[in-house]
Amino acid sequence: MECVPNSIYTADIRAYLRGIVMQIAHSFPSPNLLGMFKTFGVFGPAYQVIKPIRELVDGDWIVLVRVLETGEETEYRYSHLINDPKAA
Repeated sequence: MECVPNSIYTADIRAYLRGIVMQIAHSFPSPNLLGMFKTFGVFGPAYQVIKPIRELVDGDWIVLVRVLETGEETEYRYSHLINDPKAA
């Protein structure tokens, strides 16, 4: 059995995962929000919308956001995100 470099498998895996991410992004209801800066409510800290993670059974989405003050990445509901104001 011939040994195949790991880079070939790694490239295949990356291409496969890119395809999955693209499928998720295409079914996400508001792709224009990705990369946007918002705040948690009127007086909360600012965060950046990173990417959709998964759709929930109730039709809502879990989205990955990054809190700007701390750099922490956390999951946040799309239904909450759409009601948050844009960061100044």
